[in-house]
Amino acid sequence: SSDPDPGWIASVTKRLAEEEYLPIKGGHERPSEAEASWNFVNRANGLRSEISPEGWEVVPRRIKQPKRPASAEEENAEAPVDYEPGWRWRYQLTEVSRGEARQKPGRPKLHEESGTVRLVYSASLQEWYKNSEAGIEQGFEIAERPFESSSGELVIAGAVDTDLSGEAVSRDSLVFSKDGREAFRYAGLKVVDATGRELSSWVSYHQGSSQAVLEIHADDSAAVYPISIDPVVATPSWSSEINEAWAKY
Repeated sequence: SSDPDPGWIASVTKRLAEEEYLPIKGGHERPSEAEASWNFVNRANGLRSEISPEGWEVVPRRIKQPKRPASAEEENAEAPVDYEPGWRWRYQLTEVSRGEARQKPGRPKLHEESGTVRLVYSASLQEWYKNSEAGIEQGFEIAERPFESSSGELVIAGAVDTDLSGEAVSRDSLVFSKDGREAFRYAGLKVVDATGRELSSWVSYHQGSSQAVLEIHADDSAAVYPISIDPVVATPSWSSEINEAWAKY
């Protein structure tokens, strides 16, 4: 028989690699939350993630550990011991503002289309997520200029619930760490208007009185709407080593 067509092999390999990063539909354990969630597994960056109407969660991907002797408690347990990740990080969009004008988005509608998971807050505001070898990508689409009569920069604020410490290392990048060990980066911020022009933008992170706040700032004074806001979450190039270490933490 003839050898397989190299083009066919390359096509199948490419499709399998892409399918690895597609969202997986899940469900909440809390019975009061009837809506499903969507989950990403990102082997390249050692992350797993869940997107739901309650926000976006990122934790280290579980790595299979060598079998160890079971304790007496484990031997007698009715169920296996739960996986406890080395860190946790959860984000929820809380506010869009400009100067003194501000608006809290309502509960979003969740849906998935062609590998993109979307949280639709209104006809003019969407939050979306994609998964690829480069990382877990978060984005926002804003159809109309918010608070037209107000002046100042546009700010997209989200509440962060985490046991990591966050620090801005550049205008477009935050590093999240625990006990001096870097967990992941929130990086690659880019804000583009309808003409394809990149707008001046930056990220900030601070601990408020009751919660941490991650803010995306954009100078949209000359922007043509709609605009897209597009950061990416990814661990460093040594992600496999660091996440294996976190799995043992």
